[in-house]
Amino acid sequence: MEMSYLLLESQVRRIMYRLWNIAILIAVTVMLTQCTHGTVKDKFVFDTIQDEYASLQPAEFQKEIERLKGLSHKKLPSLDAARTHIQLAFLYSHYRNPLPDYYKALEHLRIYASIDPEGSRQDYIQNWLGMLKEIANLGSANRDITEKKEQLKEEIARILKENTKMSGKLDKLKSLDIELEQKRKLVK
Repeated sequence: MEMSYLLLESQVRRIMYRLWNIAILIAVTVMLTQCTHGTVKDKFVFDTIQDEYASLQPAEFQKEIERLKGLSHKKLPSLDAARTHIQLAFLYSHYRNPLPDYYKALEHLRIYASIDPEGSRQDYIQNWLGMLKEIANLGSANRDITEKKEQLKEEIARILKENTKMSGKLDKLKSLDIELEQKRKLVK
């Protein structure tokens, strides 16, 4: 009986040992899965989009933007919607895009940030967001300056026209003054 008790105890220890190993394996797997999720997500945002559009030619940008805009208007799962908006931001602000639109890039990057707040906190996304904001601010300032420049051109044209009229009047006054002076000399 004691032998069967020892045998049973031995089997219980082996089972406990195996369960312990399985628990450790599950814990390690869960931790690695969590780390992999973050790494894959980082890779998605930073490398995947760049790799995906590495061979895109300047003439193809508008076609791809239109395709993605069509997707963005559809009801997509949040991860797909986030991906679509960050792709649009990337394409709108890409250096090979013949018609970059930094305002739209900023708009889509902000939408991406609202859909994926965790992903948008990454340094390079924040850096990109900051640069696009600055570009948008400078663009607005440039538009304001251009408008003021046009207003000043109109004002200068008005003043020059007025100046020409005044010069004409001044010339008439000079000639009248000369005539009056001549008449005074004749009257004396």
